[in-house]
Amino acid sequence: MKRFIVLLPLISLLSFAIQLKLALKEGDKFEFSLKNKRIFSMGEGITSIKNSIETEMTFNVAVKGVNSKTIVLNYLLKKAKIVMVTPEGVRTFDTDSKENYPQIPFFAMLVEMKQVPIGYTIRKKDFKIVNVDGYRELLERVIEKTKVKNRNFRELLKKNVENKKEELSSSLLFNTDFFPYFGKELEKGRVFKIKRKFKKMGITINSEIEYTVENITDRVVTLSFKSNYIIPEDKELSSDVYIKAKGWQKGSITIYRDSGLVNFASFTQDMEGFLLKKGSKEKVPLKEISTTIIRYKRVQ
Repeated sequence: MKRFIVLLPLISLLSFAIQLKLALKEGDKFEFSLKNKRIFSMGEGITSIKNSIETEMTFNVAVKGVNSKTIVLNYLLKKAKIVMVTPEGVRTFDTDSKENYPQIPFFAMLVEMKQVPIGYTIRKKDFKIVNVDGYRELLERVIEKTKVKNRNFRELLKKNVENKKEELSSSLLFNTDFFPYFGKELEKGRVFKIKRKFKKMGITINSEIEYTVENITDRVVTLSFKSNYIIPEDKELSSDVYIKAKGWQKGSITIYRDSGLVNFASFTQDMEGFLLKKGSKEKVPLKEISTTIIRYKRVQ
C-alpha cells in the first residue's frame, strides 16, 4: 500500500495542465498579418457564376495600456491588398498604390487606417472586446474624402462603413469566441466545446465548435478545431429570396504561452446549398469555400 502512495503523485506529474492568459506589457509591439481567400459560385452549367476575392492585410500592433482587468491594443494598418476576380475581369486594390483616392467606402477606410490607429480595449480574462476607439475619426475622414455632399447619402455611407466594424473586429482578433481556452485547464488530449456565432452572407449562424489540445511545449500550445453548421430555411436574403445551406469549418491554432497571442492559425470554411424564391420551385445551387491564415510576430 505504501508503494502506491509514493507512485501516485509521480504519475500525476506526467500529465500536467496549464492555463493560458493574456500577458502583455505596455510598449510591447507585434506585427499581425491576415490572408484570406474566398471562392463563391452560384448556378450550374453554362449559367453558373464564379467569383473570388483574396485579401492580405498587415498591421503594426502596439500595447498602449495595461491594468489589472484590461489591455489596449492599437492596430495601425501597414499594408492591404485585395484582388477580386469576377466574370467581368480582375480588379486589384492596393493601399500602396499611387492612384486616385478610392471612392468605394471600404477601400477608402483601408487607406485611412494607415493614418488612424484603431484601439481595442480587451478584457484580459476572456479576450472580449469591450471598447473600440478611432472609428469616429476614421469615418469622418472617409466621408470627407469620398466627396459625399448629399446629407442623406452621407448618413447611409456612415452606416455602411460602420457595418464593417463587427466584421473587422472579428477578423483582427478572432473576437471572443476564438479564444475559448483562457481560464481553462489545458492538457494534451483534452476536448472541449463552445458555442459560437459567425456570419455568412450577412446571416448570423449558431455553431458549436469542438477543440482538441494537440500538443503543449515550453513555448506554444497547439489546438485543432472543427464544427458543422446549418443555415435555417427561413433566413431571408431579401423580401422574396431565402437560402437553405449547410457547411463545416476546421483548422488549427498555435498560441504563445508567454503572451497568450496567436502564433499561427489556419482554418477552412465550406458552405453549400441553394437559393430559393418564394412561390417558385426553382433552386439555384451555391457554394462558398474560404481559407484564412493568421500570424502574430513580436518585433523590437
